[in-house]
Amino acid sequence: MAVDTRQHEQGPPAGASGGAASSPHLLRCGHSATALPDGRVLVLGGRKAKHHFNDLLCYNTANGSWQLLKSDPRIKPRTNHCAVLVAQRFVWVLGGSDENNVTADAWVLDAQTMTWSQPQLK
Repeated sequence: MAVDTRQHEQGPPAGASGGAASSPHLLRCGHSATALPDGRVLVLGGRKAKHHFNDLLCYNTANGSWQLLKSDPRIKPRTNHCAVLVAQRFVWVLGGSDENNVTADAWVLDAQTMTWSQPQLK
């Protein structure tokens, strides 16, 4: 499926803060995109030039709309990370980096409740 992200460059949604960093379009690289069973696509992180994101965007494939979702402030901005859907419900986000550091953490988003948790990895 091809998605023309240029048509969605309308700026941040009402109530969003952070200017261009929270805009619901994909002028970024190094992000992850995870398809959910209900047709939504979750986009996390990435970067534009030297600015790294920790935002969470949701693309609705049914109507072509973007929504800025609440992300957990504990999640560091990152690029080049991995995100995978587990058990049709949980989005595991692993690793990545920012401009100066490689991160070795993991986060899990429950896509039904939209809540984040941090598993303890051994």
